[in-house]
Amino acid sequence: MIAVMALFCLCATAQEADVPDIKALHPAMQAMGTVTEFHRMAMGEPEVAAETFCDNRCFRRWKQRMEPLKKAQLVDFFVGAMEITGSYDKTSAVSALYNPFWDTILLLELNLPEEGGKGTIVKFAMLAGETFRGEKPSKHPFKTVVAKYSLFTELANVFSKTVAHFDKTFPQKAAPSLGEFALSRLEDEMPLVGLRSTLRISLMRGMLKNKEDVKIMKSMQIVLQHGKQDSLNKIFAGHNVDTHIRTLMDMPPDVREQFVLYSYYMTPEYTVFAYVPLFMPRLLAVVKVPKQQPAPASLEIYDLNDSTAILAVADKMKGGKK
Repeated sequence: MIAVMALFCLCATAQEADVPDIKALHPAMQAMGTVTEFHRMAMGEPEVAAETFCDNRCFRRWKQRMEPLKKAQLVDFFVGAMEITGSYDKTSAVSALYNPFWDTILLLELNLPEEGGKGTIVKFAMLAGETFRGEKPSKHPFKTVVAKYSLFTELANVFSKTVAHFDKTFPQKAAPSLGEFALSRLEDEMPLVGLRSTLRISLMRGMLKNKEDVKIMKSMQIVLQHGKQDSLNKIFAGHNVDTHIRTLMDMPPDVREQFVLYSYYMTPEYTVFAYVPLFMPRLLAVVKVPKQQPAPASLEIYDLNDSTAILAVADKMKGGKK
């Protein structure tokens, strides 16, 4: 069950009077509220978030296990991560933060106090997606998702597989425990996760060396955040673009204003910019700018929660079976 962050009142800026009595909330909601608070804090200060939400033993392990990753890498993980809630009972729960751009999952086991208040992280495991899903190692395991076909197809594929496996592994009524995933031997791949994040960040830094791409990135970000219908129609063209523009226009202004660049790469024909809203990275806006100007850019907007439909669309575009 994906946690839609916009629905929560449990955020750092909410006043105490606005927060519902957590005693009356379902344990799953209590777990989601805890993970949301941890997630938001970790987007800016990962170690502070871990120290705040982990118990003492778990925090010591966090500092040891996360040592291969620098602060900038962890921030990048959390900005692109989505929340998942699995098994729970009255006093404990299993949740996760999954970043499909890294294809990496952070599993969390929580203690939930019966008297209410935020939960505590007591165990965690950070694993590459294919390790968690029990798949054979990739031929290029250090690579992040950058688009064998199209970016949204690749992300939808790993996202849907990971969520399905998480739901199967940690069904709601099962005992809420990480089990074998808490074992140290499964985290020997942390250097691999670090390589993946290093590649992602290096791709982003590559853009900074190209002043024209930086200019395009900034202008497209402003368009996504504030562009009106008429300007969007002039800038974007291509297959089904009217539907994507309507999707953007239908978003609440406070969601649109959060769009930031999260991925950048080049193909022989296009420069691709991928944007996600802070606090709701399941929404993906992909802008493809043709290298042969002045051809118009294209826009695709998808909700990764609807990955099944995304894959059906992609299959149809490739001429496959629905």
